[in-house]
Amino acid sequence: MVSPAAFVFDFDGTLIDTEDVEYRSLAWLWAKYGQSLPYEEWASYLGLESPDWPGYLLSKLSNKPPRTTVQNELADRQDRLTIDQPLRSGVLCLLRGARESGIPVGIASNGQRSRLVAELARRGLQDEVTAIVTRENVAHGKPEPDCYTTVARVLGITPPSGVAFEDSGPGLAAAQAAGFRCVVSPTPATFHHDFRAADLVVDDFSNISVPDLLGGRLRITSLD
Repeated sequence: MVSPAAFVFDFDGTLIDTEDVEYRSLAWLWAKYGQSLPYEEWASYLGLESPDWPGYLLSKLSNKPPRTTVQNELADRQDRLTIDQPLRSGVLCLLRGARESGIPVGIASNGQRSRLVAELARRGLQDEVTAIVTRENVAHGKPEPDCYTTVARVLGITPPSGVAFEDSGPGLAAAQAAGFRCVVSPTPATFHHDFRAADLVVDDFSNISVPDLLGGRLRITSLD
């Protein structure tokens, strides 16, 4: 394995398990308006561009509140729940190890840039990240490779020299389509995705270290 020139992380589900937060927030909002959102329906979009959830909810209601009200209620609920979500295991060691080794770090995400920046700042991690590319910066979200090809250009690397970190099948597809090698650590919500094409699959990111990556040594933990 060639020593990586950069690390590029997905955000939702990879740095922080915000997937659980999103579903709990949406389920709460649906229930507030007398509706239900099946877990399977929500989970079918994991790793992809999220649908217009507020618009979808409003389409189900005969007595519709203002769209901004629904949007603000959802954003507030997600913000309050995200505060309590820790970084996923091993992520902080990878970020700090990259900085100590002079490896630039990027983020490639289908998420909203302002939310990502706020969450990084809240955790004091803004200085750990060199480049952030989100769906707002590209023509197509994941599973298309645009986020990854763009972040590679911003970081000044060729994709095959970088290592991507993902938690979903669409994220893996996007990273590899761009030419990145990809380490996957699924969440409970994405465990069923097909990761056979991944370069490495680990239970969590504490099963891999920056010295492992720099030295071409990968300590593999198989998923049960």
